[in-house]
Amino acid sequence: MEQQWWDVMRSTWKYSLYNIFDTHSFKPLLVLMDGTKQYMQIASRSDLEQLITKVDYMVEELEGHIQEKRRLQEMGQEMQDLEQGEGIIITVKELRSAASNMLESFGQ
Repeated sequence: MEQQWWDVMRSTWKYSLYNIFDTHSFKPLLVLMDGTKQYMQIASRSDLEQLITKVDYMVEELEGHIQEKRRLQEMGQEMQDLEQGEGIIITVKELRSAASNMLESFGQ
């Protein structure tokens, strides 16, 4: 059963471009990250490598969104969701660190 859940989590990252400033996307992303942390314990080395690549891509995309929001804010537009977006980026980076640590343990 765990393997099935890991397969779901792993495959969902392929399609995980979320709008972190939209509450409808925010909650599913948190569920995806929590589920990934829980089930990546059974991941293979190649699964972890692929996950890290996908998470890195997501971080780049999210940071790009944050930079755009900051630019708009500097132009005078009010941006209330920056803290939420920054919090998501921190959480995604923590997931990446956990996956990287697991990957390193394969080499020991």
